[in-house]
Amino acid sequence: MSKFNLPTEFIEDLSIYIGLSDKDKTKLEELISVAPIGLMPSDLSDYLSDKINIEKDNLDSITNVLYVLSKVKEESDLDLDEFIDGICSSYAAKKSKVNNSVKTRLKAILSEKGAFNLTRKINDLIVDRENVLTSSRIITDIRPVFGIEKTYDLINSLVIHNLKIEYDNDEGNTKSIYLALDKEDLKKLKEDILRAEKKETVIRSKFERATTFIDY
Repeated sequence: MSKFNLPTEFIEDLSIYIGLSDKDKTKLEELISVAPIGLMPSDLSDYLSDKINIEKDNLDSITNVLYVLSKVKEESDLDLDEFIDGICSSYAAKKSKVNNSVKTRLKAILSEKGAFNLTRKINDLIVDRENVLTSSRIITDIRPVFGIEKTYDLINSLVIHNLKIEYDNDEGNTKSIYLALDKEDLKKLKEDILRAEKKETVIRSKFERATTFIDY
């Protein structure tokens, strides 16, 4: 049987799932199977929190551990049964024995043809880029222009725009960058965004019969 070196944090998160009642495990499995495809771990946790009586922090831990399990399973050369048996055996060596009903539920959630596995794969595609935008904001300010030093007369003013972009890099770190903009820059950005939206509309209309698009 395969053995895994399970980090302490992973064991703690898995313990939260294992410690759920059978009723909560059943409901959680059902909700995950019908959740919108493509949700990030935090978004899936938010989705579940409105529909099941499990503390939000615990849901965060459970969704994270399920995403990790799905990813590690894909990168291994093990079939699902052997993978889950190996994870549970390694968990038992450090914590306690995992009963067969928990193994069965994990296999159902992590099934290759299941909705959760597809969601995790979509997430990998979304974040498999060097930099991923997380937030943006345009800060607008006025800058006065004064006259000679003795009088300090207000001669003119400038409207200044600063675009703040936050992004996650490929090392998982959040970074920020500030870009100075003027009126023409704002106009160009707006035109580029409208053009991109029109392109997406055309692409969706051309391929709607061939595939299902996922919004993220």
